[in-house]
Amino acid sequence: MPAFIQNSTAIAISNKNIIDGKSSYDRIDSFFEKIKYVLDNCFNDVNPQLLNFTINANGDVDVDTDYLDLLPAKDNKMINELHKAMKNRFINAIEKDIWYEGPDNYTNFDEVSSEEDSPYESPIFTSDDLFSVGLNFESSYDFDDLAPLCKKALEYLEDEYSIELVDYQGTYEYFESGKNNFDEIRESDGEWDKAYIEKLIKENDYENGSKDGDELILKIAAHPNTNPTFLEDFVLSGAHPIIVALHVVKNSSVNSDLLNQTWEENEKWWNNDEISSTILGHPNCPESLKQDDGENEMLELKDIKMSEEKDIYDLTPFNMDYEDEDHIDDCRDGKFYIEKAKSGIESFEVEFASFGQARCFYRYIWDDAKLTQIIVENGDLFEDDEIDEGLDDETWNEAIEHEYFPDIVEKAIEDGECEVKVLFEK
Repeated sequence: MPAFIQNSTAIAISNKNIIDGKSSYDRIDSFFEKIKYVLDNCFNDVNPQLLNFTINANGDVDVDTDYLDLLPAKDNKMINELHKAMKNRFINAIEKDIWYEGPDNYTNFDEVSSEEDSPYESPIFTSDDLFSVGLNFESSYDFDDLAPLCKKALEYLEDEYSIELVDYQGTYEYFESGKNNFDEIRESDGEWDKAYIEKLIKENDYENGSKDGDELILKIAAHPNTNPTFLEDFVLSGAHPIIVALHVVKNSSVNSDLLNQTWEENEKWWNNDEISSTILGHPNCPESLKQDDGENEMLELKDIKMSEEKDIYDLTPFNMDYEDEDHIDDCRDGKFYIEKAKSGIESFEVEFASFGQARCFYRYIWDDAKLTQIIVENGDLFEDDEIDEGLDDETWNEAIEHEYFPDIVEKAIEDGECEVKVLFEK
């Protein structure tokens, strides 16, 4: 089967030491959960694709030469089918002594020498003895674009995982958990110089953003030898989680200008108390911020009184992502509206859009007798091909811009394709 028909690079993620009696089944489940996670969080910007396939009557994988898009990997039907097929092989081997032999046993990424060479014959890989398993996929992106992502993916994987990367010219690299020694690197971060930190930033593609749960970026953000240009990018680019900004302002070398800019960003978007207090306690904190904070403390009681005078509609902005975090959570969960209903407030109907675990539309209806919560997840309104075309983004942006539920959302509610709960009744 020819390789690289439409893509330039192939990737294999493997795990070894899988076969171990019936505990192997749990290890297979864990393998596919981790695969989904790294695909969605590390390879989400490089269009990973999977060889098309069908599962025959024997549970074997028959492959074609065209490709299927892999993302989103969570609850991906194709990956789930491969998961099922691989698990059946282990069941047959362990409980029936039937061992699989076929194209899935062939994966030789380190032997590609030309565009016509195929590094694999199937989207999944199993060794003859079922000691190791893997998933094979491709990308149209170049080798140099994918190498940092492979290293980053290993941070989310345990020992005994490896990643192989090869392009049609035969350029090959092997990455193995433990050999990158990320934990050791972090423990010795006091020895980092500016050149080494820059190397870490480029290897992990932090110039283009980072994800929650990445501890390495937090070490870099707080390290006194990190270049101020990178610190500014971590705060102002919008490509990093808020926790990265918090570690920037903990950095002893951060200058007063960036502290001032971070303060403004915090007031505009986050309203994070820890960021504010860290900036005010920083030795480079501008005097103007300290003076302003003294005035703010004197106005605090007045602000509370004014908020109490706001009605429920004032406290429910349509785009519920730019208010106090606690208030956002209370609105999403319905706690705020339950309190209002219990207080004896007259009937109301409010709605908003907010990005929590996913982009969702929320509607709360209080009719003086019961409080009903209605939630529509934006992504559930579209098929995979429509999401690929960006229709989910268009709908969401339309709603935010015009501050109303688009027709497709209203239809989903009308048809009952939504979550509906009664949160409180008299």
